[in-house]
Amino acid sequence: MSTKKCENYKKHFQTSPPSTESIDAELGEFPHTVALAYYNEKVEAYKFRCGGALISSKYLVAPAHCVNVKDQKLKLARIGSVSVPVGIKTPDSQLDHNIAKISVHPNYNKGTYTNDIAVIELEKEVNFSDHIRPACLNTETGHEEVVLTEWGKDESLTKVILHKLKLSPISHQECNKQYTEKFKRPIADSEMCAAHNRNDTCRGDLQGPLQVPNGKLFTLVALPSYGPGCGVDFPALYTKIYNYLEWIESIIMAQLQEGLRCKTSNLDGICTLEPDCPQATNSIQQYGHHDLTRCGFQNFTEIVCCPGSHLPFVETTTSKPIRKSIQACEEYKAVVTPLSILGGGRASSKEYPHMAALGFYSEERKVYEFSCGGTLISNKFVITAAHCIVNIERNELKIVRIGEVHVPSEITTADLMDRHVKRSIVHPAFKRKGNINDIALAELEKTVYFTRYAKPACLHSGEDEPENLEVIGWGKLGPTGNRSPVLQKAKIKLASFKKCAQSYRAKYGVTLNNRQICATSNKSDTCEGDSGGPLQIKQGKLYVLIGITSFGEECGGNLPGIYTKIHSYLDWIESIVWA
Repeated sequence: MSTKKCENYKKHFQTSPPSTESIDAELGEFPHTVALAYYNEKVEAYKFRCGGALISSKYLVAPAHCVNVKDQKLKLARIGSVSVPVGIKTPDSQLDHNIAKISVHPNYNKGTYTNDIAVIELEKEVNFSDHIRPACLNTETGHEEVVLTEWGKDESLTKVILHKLKLSPISHQECNKQYTEKFKRPIADSEMCAAHNRNDTCRGDLQGPLQVPNGKLFTLVALPSYGPGCGVDFPALYTKIYNYLEWIESIIMAQLQEGLRCKTSNLDGICTLEPDCPQATNSIQQYGHHDLTRCGFQNFTEIVCCPGSHLPFVETTTSKPIRKSIQACEEYKAVVTPLSILGGGRASSKEYPHMAALGFYSEERKVYEFSCGGTLISNKFVITAAHCIVNIERNELKIVRIGEVHVPSEITTADLMDRHVKRSIVHPAFKRKGNINDIALAELEKTVYFTRYAKPACLHSGEDEPENLEVIGWGKLGPTGNRSPVLQKAKIKLASFKKCAQSYRAKYGVTLNNRQICATSNKSDTCEGDSGGPLQIKQGKLYVLIGITSFGEECGGNLPGIYTKIHSYLDWIESIVWA
């Protein structure tokens, strides 16, 4: 979402290059900059004392430590100004925006300032202009130079002025070393350091974000978090936006989106783009407005609850009930936006947002081992192979990492991006020999909000078996290779089941059944470590899960790989996932 919106914003706005010295910013130069005001009941006045950034027409981001200020409540946001009074008695109706809701990151630590980020919702949407525009959210890592904006008091001490200067990020290793030595505080992966040889953020001023120019806009890189104080020759600490994209988008996108069911005036409807809803357009033409419930926005176009709109479910020509998995897939299509693998290639970021890495906890080694794959199929369930859950090491599935391309082989502590598993459900008829009914479900503790980083795959509901298929995973890169830390992908083809079954029976004494699929390629195949991952095809905006990687010969062998056929287990899956 953030990338798509950013591209749309770029079409409308233009930026000027940043300064190399700490000087006053010009009006309109940083139109996403926000000054936050707090109300003090004792003196009955508002005081500006923290900064943030506008990221959409209704949402801001700011440091979490700015939200809770003793004896003062965050009330107002002033956007796009470069000069702000230290305090005011009455809000300016033209400049100040009321705050409706504040969402502090659930893992924010007041003592250490870790996860120091909050999302702020305004009561009303702001109108974009030359002086008020959103910043894009950073989706990349590593910037050689960033621009700092912060507020400092003028000589009269009656107002604060927006300043700008360039800073140089410090390597994570060096930053961690300095903070560990001085404060006994290690630096998290979600934090970064930046400094200037003469200037840095001062905790007494209104702190602003780090950003980089991005064509016609700025991209928000980090929010100020922690520092030793003004004028001290020591780098300040910032909270990286990149690590919190999914959390930010889950809040902003919690509004109903196009294609979802809704109600307006007690009538059932579907969230529809306003120009596509006859009731809305007719009302606007006749009365100048409409009274339909608002679902949200798609870029600058309103999404309304359009009564009587066609439900986004597949039509059938028979009276046979529509499968719940098909209904779910149709809703996914409306919501989402446009393995050690031998002979394959690397996957790119956000290419497979349904892909899940399964983390099993080793009591003996006290680490989480990512040793199997899985597929997100709903907002609470991941599907995988049963033999991954019932493993020889007896390690329990504890965490799931969704939509990531780079996944280490093991970690000592769960990361913010890791989702905890509530329970694992193995098919009741699973048999280890031959991996019969090799299918299992993992229910997550918390709901997954769909974003471009985490989207479900559909389940194949037809009896046909597509010929051209794809496999993905983090398994070995060859018969003698190590596990790949980067998600791999490869194209394979359906193999003759009759010949495949005969070969496995003759060579290994294993009997296959019609609930399994054989697939292979003369260049690519899944290897050990890809177990549980998807065998898939792409249809339109989503991937469709055809099978689950089950077993095969030693990596790169001559026989096809064996996959559990999804279509054969739809009743069992639906009875749990969409009960």
